[in-house]
Amino acid sequence: MGFDDSDFGTTWIPYVGASLILNERWSVSALLPWPQIIYAPSQDWFVSLGASYSGNSWALDSTTGAVGLNLSGFDFGFGGGMRIKGPMWLEATAGVGGLRGLTITDGEINGPRIDVSSSPFVNINLTFRPSFAD
Repeated sequence: MGFDDSDFGTTWIPYVGASLILNERWSVSALLPWPQIIYAPSQDWFVSLGASYSGNSWALDSTTGAVGLNLSGFDFGFGGGMRIKGPMWLEATAGVGGLRGLTITDGEINGPRIDVSSSPFVNINLTFRPSFAD
């Protein structure tokens, strides 16, 4: 579930997607807006290749029906994670970003500035991943 508070008002947005487990090592995540291909050679670490929005919002004006979408970034990168202990994971991703400044308001499209090579990013996370299979 996502939450957005904008000039149009406050909106709750459900996430949609699916996950396909090809075998015990490979999976494809089609959870939007974060599609990924994941390879896990063991239960304690994994590598991934994927994309994600970085800084996006949308809203619907309930009186006029105007829809606003702002995609201030789209990142494509390679990452990995390792289990620290139990459900605690250290994860890192690095890559490039693009589609900066794409705005769609009630059917009108402004932008984007596509300059993927000049926008590197690095992301480091400490993640809690409970396991229901143990």
